Amino acid sequence: MKKYFTFLSLFFCLLNVDAQPINSLLQKIKSAPEDINKVRLLYKIGSYYKSNNFDSACLYLNEGKRLCEKLAYSEGEMDYYLNMHGAYLENGKYDSSLIMIQKGLLLFKKSITKMQLANSYENISSSYHYLLKFDSCTRYDLLAQAIYEAADNKKELMIFYGNLCGSYNERHLFDKAKEYGLKALALNKQGFGDDNDLVYVLNNLCTVYIYLNQSDSAIYYGKRCVELCKKENNYSVGQIILENMMLVLINQHKYKELMPMVAQLKEMGKKVNTNEYDARLNFNYAMAYYYNGQAKLAKEYAQKALVISIPNQLSVISKNTFILLDKVEAILGNYALADLYGEKRDSINNVQMNEETAKNIQELEKKYETQKKENEILLLREENQKKTALNIFFLGTAIAFLLVGFLGYRNFKNKQKVSSQQQELQQQKIAELEKDKQLLAIDAMLKGQEDERSRIAKDLHDGLGGMLSGVKLSFVNMKENMIMDAESVLSFEKSIMQLDNTITELRKVAHNLMPEALVKFGLNNAVADFCNAMQLASKIKIIFEPMGIERQLSNTADLYIYRIIQELVNNAIKHAAPNQILVQLTKSSDKVLLTVEDDGKGFHEEILDAVQGMGWKNLQQRIDYFKGKIELITGAGEGTSVNIELIA
Repeated sequence: MKKYFTFLSLFFCLLNVDAQPINSLLQKIKSAPEDINKVRLLYKIGSYYKSNNFDSACLYLNEGKRLCEKLAYSEGEMDYYLNMHGAYLENGKYDSSLIMIQKGLLLFKKSITKMQLANSYENISSSYHYLLKFDSCTRYDLLAQAIYEAADNKKELMIFYGNLCGSYNERHLFDKAKEYGLKALALNKQGFGDDNDLVYVLNNLCTVYIYLNQSDSAIYYGKRCVELCKKENNYSVGQIILENMMLVLINQHKYKELMPMVAQLKEMGKKVNTNEYDARLNFNYAMAYYYNGQAKLAKEYAQKALVISIPNQLSVISKNTFILLDKVEAILGNYALADLYGEKRDSINNVQMNEETAKNIQELEKKYETQKKENEILLLREENQKKTALNIFFLGTAIAFLLVGFLGYRNFKNKQKVSSQQQELQQQKIAELEKDKQLLAIDAMLKGQEDERSRIAKDLHDGLGGMLSGVKLSFVNMKENMIMDAESVLSFEKSIMQLDNTITELRKVAHNLMPEALVKFGLNNAVADFCNAMQLASKIKIIFEPMGIERQLSNTADLYIYRIIQELVNNAIKHAAPNQILVQLTKSSDKVLLTVEDDGKGFHEEILDAVQGMGWKNLQQRIDYFKGKIELITGAGEGTSVNIELIA
């Protein structure tokens, strides 16, 4: 399970460093046989590129998937979807990351364990988190939590609660974050989870208490986290937590306690020994001296930070150091220098561009020198070629005779092959024409059904509905002109009430036959109206989630997709006895994905073989019309999930 944690540092984030050089992986892949080990190697390379070259990451991951399909390696296919989910997530493509993990989940549900399913739910939750759809994020967190708690897997629960603490921090739900952080801490006290797991829990709790302005608790958990980081050699989290604690001390105006914090950062830096760490350390020294009123020392350490950060292109550190020097020089009365540092802060991006331009010029000069040497080598080669041209001519003539004979034989074989291919293509065209003919017949039948529905709806609404409304009006007029006893009046009013109910039911039937919202407001609004109406009528919670891109489908596609959703929701209400139904409609550039999922009683899939009802038959025909695919996941007592992919 991935460790998830938050931090408050206003200045920096650590760089990720891959432990295994990419060059060695690229060398290995050239000679690797096409087996499972090559799949894992391709995924390693793809994972390396996912944060710095998205196109290369996709190239290697897709090649791994192709090899998995060739080897029938289903576990590798599951790894593909997880890796692609991570790549899309890391590059800010949150819609695509969600679609990818949902596709993988269709495969996962058939073969993975409950624990792996819970981890998949956490991945889906993370995609919804970045899409800012926190209701869905919470729903999948609860699904994962239910699995962990049902299995009483306290080690996984300890890590999961810690992750929830970090997640709720990000959403600024600090009371919930605190609740789950303390739950994780309690499980750790019982012996579940190791010290490395505890590091992230303590860091998240420290962050919670900082946001809640409970500084003493923040410092308490921060100090515990620092001690544990030293023990576990987790200097990245240790550095972040110390910097966060410095911010707490600054907010408390406890400036004298800043120097011991910086001393601890210096001690940790001996274990890290990187330019970035040294630059950050000098910056933190400068901050501590600044808040302790020692402006000259603050200036000295800030300049040391710049000496390291500028040549190493650590632009974030440089920018924040310029901000600090601007304030320091103003305190020292050097207002011209303060203005200069302010300008440097604003122009740091231009400086980076100039450095990049200079680098490009150097590369061009180097290429020019190389090209000059290559031209000299070409001249020498031309002289040698002239001397050997005659020998090559005779040799070439002999080869030409052999080549002509070979080409003649190959041309004969190619003609035979082309003839065979043409026959195969002709058979394929015939099969495609037959399929198109069947689709046209299905389209005509479905359109005929919809036209008949529309005609009946119009006749019911305008014809029979109008007549019943006229009858009601006549009855009302009769009541005003007739003298009746109390019992007759009551009977008469009941009759009018029954007539009202009849007119209302008639309008509902007409609306179901041809919904006005679909024609006037589009597919998403029509489906939302349908779900709300069915929820009111059935008292079952129905959640509708439109996702993906906004694009207009054809009127036929809108109508057929609406009918598919209508059929599936009605089936769930009628047969599954659920407490909740989820309807998801996802549009991508060339596809539409539908999911209708309920938590009802489910059924054995073998029952479908005996189903002869028109509803299921019409559903299959509409899916065939879009050249789509349908997948049903169910079991007795396990609910039902219907997943449909349409080319529309």
